[in-house]
Amino acid sequence: MPTFDDVGIRYLTPASIMLFRECPAAWVLRHLFGKQKGGKPAFARSIAMKDGTKVLAYRGDFDEAVWVAQQSYARQLERMRIDPGGEGPRSEQDAILPMLRETCKAFLEAGLDELPIAADLVSSVWLSNDLTAPFLSVPHLIYPDVQIQVRYTHRCPTKIQPRHMMALAVDQRLREQAVGIIYVTTKKNSGLMLPRPGELEQAQADMEFDAMALQTFLGSVESREHALAMVPLNPDTYQWTPELLLEARLIIHNAKDHVDGIIRAKRAGISEGPSWDAHGNLLSDYRSGDAENDL
Repeated sequence: MPTFDDVGIRYLTPASIMLFRECPAAWVLRHLFGKQKGGKPAFARSIAMKDGTKVLAYRGDFDEAVWVAQQSYARQLERMRIDPGGEGPRSEQDAILPMLRETCKAFLEAGLDELPIAADLVSSVWLSNDLTAPFLSVPHLIYPDVQIQVRYTHRCPTKIQPRHMMALAVDQRLREQAVGIIYVTTKKNSGLMLPRPGELEQAQADMEFDAMALQTFLGSVESREHALAMVPLNPDTYQWTPELLLEARLIIHNAKDHVDGIIRAKRAGISEGPSWDAHGNLLSDYRSGDAENDL
C-alpha cells in the first residue's frame, strides 16, 4: 500500500481531512495533481490579518498593527496578481481595520495581556501508529497557559466549528496545553471559546477515522488518474471553480482508457502494483493564513 509520502504528501491537516470527507475529487485534484483554486482577496486578507494580529499580541500597538496588515495585504495582492482596484479587493481591505479593532477587544476581554511564547509555530505530531504521515499543529498564538487560534470570519458561529475543533485537538495533543479559539468579524467577536469536556477527544477520533479512510483509499488505487476516476466530482460543492471543474473532467476523459484497463485488470485479479506519479513535496494543504479561515 502506498504511504502518504509515496504520493507526495508529507503532512496532514484537519482541513485536508475535512476536504476529503466533503469532496474527495477536490482532494485528489489538489493533493495528487497539485491543482487548486487560485488566490482570492479573502486569502490575501487572511494573511494580512495574521500579520497585524501578531503586532497586536507582541507590541500592543493598534496603529502599527493596522499599518502592517495593510502593507501585507498589498503585497499579497501583488503576489497573486489581483487588481487592488476591484470591488472584491477593496471590500476585503476595508474589513481589515474593524476586524483588528474587534481582535484587540477580544484580547483585552480574554485577559491576554502578556507576551506570547510563539506565533504560527509549525510543528508535527503523530496521532496514530497506523497512519503513515503526521498532522501539522499551527496554533496562531501560544501563551504560557493556553494556545489560541484566531479565525477571521464573515459571521461568528455559536460553537467551535468541526475543522477548527480538530485543529485544536492536534495542538492540544502535541503540547498537552489548554486550547481556545476566537472568531472575529467586522462587527463583533466571539470572545475566547474553550472546548467542552470530551469535544477534543471526539474530534481527534473523527479525524483519525477519516485519515485512515483516506489512507485506505490511496491503497486501493493504482495512479492519481485512477484515484480521480474512482470518486464523484460533486460539482455543486463550494470547492470548485468552473475552470477547476473543467480541468478535472478533462483529466478523467484523457485517462479513460488507462483507468478502464486498471479496472479490468483488478477485476481479473491482475495488478502490476501502484504506478504513482506523485505531485512532489506537498506540505498537505498548509499555507499560512489560508482562506479556509473564512466560514
